[in-house]
Amino acid sequence: MNGEAEAKQAPLDLSFLKAKYLVPIVERKWLVIGVFLTGTLISIALSSFIKPEFYSIASVLVQEPRSKISSGPQTNPMVPRTADETYVLSEAESLRSLELVTEVLKILPDKVKEELEINLNPYDQVKNGLKRAAKKWLGITGLFSSDKQEDRHSAPPAPGEALKRQINALQNRVIIKSKSKNAMIWITATSTNKYAAPIIVRSYLSVWMARNLEQNRKAIRIEKAFALEQRDMARKHLNEAAKRLREFRNYYEIPPHITPDVGLGDMELQSEFERLTGQVRGATERFEYLDKIFLKLQMEEAGIAENIKLLDPPTSPGAPAKTVKQEILLGGILGGLGLGIAIVLSLDFFKSPIRHEKDITTAVDIPILGYIPKI
Repeated sequence: MNGEAEAKQAPLDLSFLKAKYLVPIVERKWLVIGVFLTGTLISIALSSFIKPEFYSIASVLVQEPRSKISSGPQTNPMVPRTADETYVLSEAESLRSLELVTEVLKILPDKVKEELEINLNPYDQVKNGLKRAAKKWLGITGLFSSDKQEDRHSAPPAPGEALKRQINALQNRVIIKSKSKNAMIWITATSTNKYAAPIIVRSYLSVWMARNLEQNRKAIRIEKAFALEQRDMARKHLNEAAKRLREFRNYYEIPPHITPDVGLGDMELQSEFERLTGQVRGATERFEYLDKIFLKLQMEEAGIAENIKLLDPPTSPGAPAKTVKQEILLGGILGGLGLGIAIVLSLDFFKSPIRHEKDITTAVDIPILGYIPKI
């Protein structure tokens, strides 16, 4: 038992680790260096097929819509209220909707639409790059119908398929994140061109703000339509009252300058004259009141704005973000070094050379009596 305890507490023999692992690596250092350089060159070649990725982001604060502001209690107009969580979530979902993405695609420049055709999947980029390199090196480009210029012109993609492909690419390029408690929404776009990403984000903002402004105006248009209907009815009643008064004056030959205050001498005619004049006066007051309301709503509609406040506008990134390209380079360097060491240690393991006294004691189980010095 004491012997086993002493064996477990024996210090680490660095000479054994050096002889078993470091010496073989030093002896076959050129093999390790060769595999390391090969892995590095392969990773550099593969990473050259991967395009850089640029990100552009915009931060937006969502405020209360106009319909809720008008229906709620009066507050300070200089301090707008933030929208509730349900409204923020609905706005975020509308940004992800197919309808809005289609509208954004319509206003994108042609160069940005062409950039959408680039596949951002790094593994697909490597695969397609290897295919192109193989075709070019082997000189068999013309054997593939997809590479023939005349085939590309004779068989263009269907417009519907191209539109679906661009919509899918745009949905994959844009990430919509929201934080309903803070009424915040972030729009992030990715592209291989640093100028395309902010254009995509601005297009999303333009379409979203236009739709939001239309929704806010829709709420006041309902009020304006009702006020217009009531004003037209008041105008109709005013015209009818004025017509009855005019017919009364003409029938009894009452001059225009005569008013009910003057008196007609006949109590019955005087009462009818006052009644008709009062109807015209009341219809006029109602028409003028509704006309003022209609004009006020028209001014509010013209001055209404969207309830979306842009806090951080999208900008063009100065440098590409970290992508799989750096991971491939790092993997090739570390993988080449690790593979070279593994090959060397594997060869040394199968050859089973005697490099340390433990190799002898393990093989023959006989104690060592002495050492032959190196000369």
